[in-house]
Amino acid sequence: MTIKPDAELGREMKKFINAELRKAGHLPPAELQAILEPWMAPLKQAFDIVRQLQHSWVEWVEQNREQLAAFGYVMQQATWKAGEFLVADDTASKSFAVTLSQLQRLAGQGWTLPTQLSVAELHEFAQLEDSAAAADFLIKKFEN
Repeated sequence: MTIKPDAELGREMKKFINAELRKAGHLPPAELQAILEPWMAPLKQAFDIVRQLQHSWVEWVEQNREQLAAFGYVMQQATWKAGEFLVADDTASKSFAVTLSQLQRLAGQGWTLPTQLSVAELHEFAQLEDSAAAADFLIKKFEN
Protein backbone atom coordinates (compact mmCIF):
# COMPACT_ATOMS: atom_id res chain seq x y z
CA MET A 1 0.00 0.00 0.00
CA THR A 2 1.37 3.42 -0.92
CA ILE A 3 0.35 6.58 0.87
CA LYS A 4 -1.61 8.98 -1.32
CA PRO A 5 -2.59 12.61 -0.68
CA ASP A 6 -5.09 13.15 2.18
CA ALA A 7 -8.16 12.99 -0.05
CA GLU A 8 -7.18 9.50 -1.17
CA LEU A 9 -5.94 8.18 2.16
CA GLY A 10 -9.33 7.24 3.58
CA ARG A 11 -10.41 5.45 0.41
CA GLU A 12 -7.11 3.56 0.21
CA MET A 13 -7.29 2.46 3.84
CA LYS A 14 -10.86 1.29 3.37
CA LYS A 15 -9.84 -0.73 0.29
CA PHE A 16 -6.92 -2.26 2.17
CA ILE A 17 -9.07 -3.25 5.15
CA ASN A 18 -11.78 -4.69 2.90
CA ALA A 19 -9.19 -6.74 0.97
CA GLU A 20 -7.69 -8.09 4.22
CA LEU A 21 -11.14 -9.00 5.52
CA ARG A 22 -11.98 -10.80 2.25
CA LYS A 23 -8.74 -12.77 2.57
CA ALA A 24 -9.55 -13.63 6.17
CA GLY A 25 -13.03 -14.74 5.17
CA HIS A 26 -11.56 -17.44 2.93
CA LEU A 27 -9.16 -18.85 5.52
CA PRO A 28 -9.91 -22.18 7.17
CA PRO A 29 -11.30 -21.71 10.73
CA ALA A 30 -8.18 -23.15 12.40
CA GLU A 31 -5.89 -20.77 10.52
CA LEU A 32 -8.20 -17.82 11.18
CA GLN A 33 -8.23 -18.72 14.87
CA ALA A 34 -4.41 -18.88 14.93
CA ILE A 35 -4.23 -15.42 13.34
CA LEU A 36 -6.83 -13.84 15.66
CA GLU A 37 -5.74 -15.57 18.90
CA PRO A 38 -2.98 -13.05 19.78
CA TRP A 39 -5.49 -10.23 19.32
CA MET A 40 -8.32 -11.89 21.20
CA ALA A 41 -6.44 -12.75 24.42
CA PRO A 42 -5.90 -9.09 25.50
CA LEU A 43 -9.49 -8.25 24.55
CA LYS A 44 -10.80 -11.18 26.60
CA GLN A 45 -8.67 -10.06 29.56
CA ALA A 46 -9.99 -6.51 29.23
CA PHE A 47 -13.60 -7.74 29.11
CA ASP A 48 -12.97 -9.96 32.15
CA ILE A 49 -11.57 -6.99 34.08
CA VAL A 50 -14.53 -4.81 33.10
CA ARG A 51 -16.95 -7.59 34.12
CA GLN A 52 -15.13 -8.00 37.46
CA LEU A 53 -15.20 -4.23 38.08
CA GLN A 54 -18.89 -4.10 37.25
CA HIS A 55 -19.61 -7.02 39.59
CA SER A 56 -17.54 -5.41 42.37
CA TRP A 57 -19.31 -2.09 41.90
CA VAL A 58 -22.78 -3.67 42.04
CA GLU A 59 -21.78 -5.68 45.10
CA TRP A 60 -20.42 -2.58 46.85
CA VAL A 61 -23.60 -0.62 46.11
CA GLU A 62 -25.72 -3.47 47.49
CA GLN A 63 -23.60 -3.73 50.64
CA ASN A 64 -23.75 0.03 51.22
CA ARG A 65 -27.30 0.71 50.07
CA GLU A 66 -28.48 1.89 53.51
CA GLN A 67 -25.51 4.20 54.01
CA LEU A 68 -25.94 5.62 50.50
CA ALA A 69 -29.63 6.24 51.16
CA ALA A 70 -28.80 7.87 54.51
CA PHE A 71 -26.17 10.04 52.82
CA GLY A 72 -28.72 11.06 50.18
CA TYR A 73 -31.20 11.98 52.92
CA VAL A 74 -28.57 14.02 54.79
CA MET A 75 -27.63 15.85 51.60
CA GLN A 76 -31.30 16.61 50.93
CA GLN A 77 -31.74 17.96 54.46
CA ALA A 78 -28.56 20.02 54.16
CA THR A 79 -29.86 21.48 50.91
CA TRP A 80 -33.15 22.42 52.58
CA LYS A 81 -31.32 24.01 55.53
CA ALA A 82 -29.02 25.93 53.19
CA GLY A 83 -32.06 27.20 51.30
CA GLU A 84 -33.77 28.23 54.55
CA PHE A 85 -30.59 29.99 55.65
CA LEU A 86 -30.35 31.89 52.36
CA VAL A 87 -33.99 33.00 52.61
CA ALA A 88 -33.47 34.12 56.24
CA ASP A 89 -30.25 35.91 55.27
CA ASP A 90 -32.01 37.69 52.41
CA THR A 91 -34.89 38.72 54.70
CA ALA A 92 -32.47 39.97 57.36
CA SER A 93 -30.48 41.93 54.76
CA LYS A 94 -33.62 43.61 53.48
CA SER A 95 -34.76 44.40 57.02
CA PHE A 96 -31.32 45.81 57.84
CA ALA A 97 -31.44 48.01 54.74
CA VAL A 98 -34.84 49.38 55.82
CA THR A 99 -33.53 49.99 59.36
CA LEU A 100 -30.49 51.84 57.99
CA SER A 101 -32.66 54.08 55.84
CA GLN A 102 -34.86 54.85 58.85
CA LEU A 103 -31.78 55.62 60.94
CA GLN A 104 -30.57 57.96 58.21
CA ARG A 105 -33.90 59.75 58.44
CA LEU A 106 -33.42 60.19 62.21
CA ALA A 107 -29.81 61.26 61.64
CA GLY A 108 -31.15 63.89 59.24
CA GLN A 109 -33.16 65.26 62.18
CA GLY A 110 -29.95 65.60 64.18
CA TRP A 111 -30.04 62.38 66.20
CA THR A 112 -26.96 60.27 66.83
CA LEU A 113 -27.20 56.64 67.90
CA PRO A 114 -26.52 55.85 71.54
CA THR A 115 -24.22 52.83 71.75
CA GLN A 116 -26.11 51.52 74.80
CA LEU A 117 -29.08 50.37 72.70
CA SER A 118 -29.55 46.65 72.07
CA VAL A 119 -30.30 45.48 68.56
CA ALA A 120 -34.01 45.20 69.40
CA GLU A 121 -34.01 48.70 70.92
CA LEU A 122 -32.11 50.08 67.95
CA HIS A 123 -34.73 48.57 65.65
CA GLU A 124 -37.53 50.06 67.77
CA PHE A 125 -35.73 53.44 67.77
CA ALA A 126 -35.42 53.33 63.99
CA GLN A 127 -39.18 52.82 63.65
CA LEU A 128 -39.99 56.13 65.35
CA GLU A 129 -41.66 58.64 63.07
CA ASP A 130 -40.43 61.97 64.36
CA SER A 131 -37.94 63.75 66.57
CA ALA A 132 -40.34 64.10 69.50
CA ALA A 133 -41.01 60.34 69.57
CA ALA A 134 -37.25 59.68 69.42
CA ALA A 135 -36.67 62.05 72.36
CA ASP A 136 -39.41 60.38 74.43
CA PHE A 137 -38.00 56.91 73.66
CA LEU A 138 -34.48 57.84 74.77
CA ILE A 139 -35.64 59.66 77.89
CA LYS A 140 -37.64 56.62 79.00
CA LYS A 141 -34.73 54.32 78.16
CA PHE A 142 -32.15 56.23 80.17
CA GLU A 143 -34.43 57.06 83.13
CA ASN A 144 -34.73 53.32 83.92
